[in-house]
Amino acid sequence: MKMIELGKTGLTVSEMCAGTLPLGTLQAKASTEDGAAAIRRAIDLGVNFIDTAQAYGTYGHVAHAIAGVQKDLIVASKSHAGNYEDMEKAIYECRKALRRQVIDIFYLHLVKDEENLHQRSWALRAIEDFKKAGAVRAIGATTHTNAGLRAAADCPEIEVVMACINDKGMGIVDGSLEECLQLCGLCRERGKAVIAMKPLAGGHFIGRAAEAINYVRALGEVDAIAVGLLTPEEAEADVAIFDEREIPAGLAASLNAEPKHVIIYESCECCGRCIERCPQGALTPRRHKPPVVDPDKCVLCGYCAEVCPRFAIRVV
Repeated sequence: MKMIELGKTGLTVSEMCAGTLPLGTLQAKASTEDGAAAIRRAIDLGVNFIDTAQAYGTYGHVAHAIAGVQKDLIVASKSHAGNYEDMEKAIYECRKALRRQVIDIFYLHLVKDEENLHQRSWALRAIEDFKKAGAVRAIGATTHTNAGLRAAADCPEIEVVMACINDKGMGIVDGSLEECLQLCGLCRERGKAVIAMKPLAGGHFIGRAAEAINYVRALGEVDAIAVGLLTPEEAEADVAIFDEREIPAGLAASLNAEPKHVIIYESCECCGRCIERCPQGALTPRRHKPPVVDPDKCVLCGYCAEVCPRFAIRVV
């Protein structure tokens, strides 16, 4: 597994980052043991970079997977928190749940634009204070928008950015893939590390995973790539791609499953919270009926399910 020096953070990470979103409450709701098995298989095969989040419900999976691992692991997390107190609580929660005194990267989750970053300035200050205290090693921001990527590029405190990058530009809400890559280049010029997320568009491109991942690897504007894992077999297949090996025939089937999709059940009470949360603008409201999902915009992140008060939304 190729190892990368991550910008100016002093962190050395595997080119492949094990993404845990699919394991948690937003998607598969995998058991702690099953989720940990997928993560641990990636670790055993050379991955040392693990991505989780307060919203994913995967802290238990990660903690179980990394327990007893002797090699240096880089663990990143994130929070939607918008103020100092909530971000402080989020970082304490993360450290306790993962049983780690230090979180390697902590991100502001889903920065929309410069105004949103400004509104969350005290949340950013909280991460800075944890970094000064030695409890966070690097500060990051994740975004699904080019405006958010621009804001992160212009913010000197942010050292790592995480952006939607795939060969169709799927998941970029407000502009083109070309603009996104130009902004990634700007981030790197300013000494920031760039992590690509959604290389498979949340699962839409899983049937051509090698082609999609290798496209992102070849761009030259990305330091590492976060790929969501669900099973040990998926971990093996993904690592084979990054190691530039042919995926064994028996594992190839694990990457050729039917694409996921979002289901909104009739128990939906039409409150509109999912529409407000969706960073892609993929949900269209209907009068007294569940919203309609636009498959051309939806990247299957599950953030809509996170805020549903009736648990009426599932990514399956």
